[in-house]
Amino acid sequence: MLLLKDEELMELINYEEVIEWMREIFEAYQLGKVVMPLRINMEIKERDGTLLVMPCYLKGEEEALSCKLVSIYPKNQFKDTTQAWLLLFDVKDGSLLSLMDAKYITMVRTACCSALATKLLSRRDSSLLSIIGTGKQAKAHLEAFSKVMNIEELKVYSPNPEHREAFVKFAEEEFNFKAKAMNNALECLDCDVLVTATTSKEPLFDGSLVKEGTHINAIGSHSPSFRELDDKVIKKGKIVVDSKEAALKEAGELLIPIKEGIFDERIIYAELGEIIIGKKKGRERDDEITIFKSLGLAMEDAICAIKLYKKIKR
Repeated sequence: MLLLKDEELMELINYEEVIEWMREIFEAYQLGKVVMPLRINMEIKERDGTLLVMPCYLKGEEEALSCKLVSIYPKNQFKDTTQAWLLLFDVKDGSLLSLMDAKYITMVRTACCSALATKLLSRRDSSLLSIIGTGKQAKAHLEAFSKVMNIEELKVYSPNPEHREAFVKFAEEEFNFKAKAMNNALECLDCDVLVTATTSKEPLFDGSLVKEGTHINAIGSHSPSFRELDDKVIKKGKIVVDSKEAALKEAGELLIPIKEGIFDERIIYAELGEIIIGKKKGRERDDEITIFKSLGLAMEDAICAIKLYKKIKR
């Protein structure tokens, strides 16, 4: 059994490769080559904890069987609040092939899904990027987006002034971008591409102020009661999701207004894979607002697990 920790995975993982892996898996999903139950979410109320279970089976050339386990304990003081492991099994006999630290894999594959969506849905001349949030996901998105768009200017916002200044320094030193720390989320809306990577329970800004032609990647929440975007921007945007089934169970941006009768599930225009295989069109006009709502799917972990396992075995 092969044990892979984050330190080793950082050496193995290439963002451009992972973007292509994400394209492969979303296409496979549309072609019926993925067996993927909805994420199991078990609350441990006595300990204020949560356990997520994410199994997946991939058919075809990249046949794989995997399961990701994620524990979330917000009150942890001496251990990470989120811990994750990815198990890869031998499809032939069910034996465990590899146990992988999943924190870095999750961070990268999430960013690469957003990068893929941005490549398909943003305007071709997009060069102004804004990120709301300054955590590890925000940094991973910056790396992934540098592979799919010509970033001329970056705007970043966090409620914590030290965090946003540190992020600006990171962006300038690592990528040589022109970067600015903004004083509020609204100042980030003057952009071509926007990433929301927060744990906010409430909308981050007034959606009526989003510029025509903007592409938004909303990746911060996967809870029915959390949302980063309000009804205004959802109603006027072209909504693309990673999975309709998952979105209609976990995406607060959709579930809250649907429950309130503001719109119904037909507000979802397409799954990302439908655009990849040409079943649905992506951006059709420069003035469209496009929105990719990402929940994070087990198949994204499964394709990374089998690709990385084969890579190291070579």
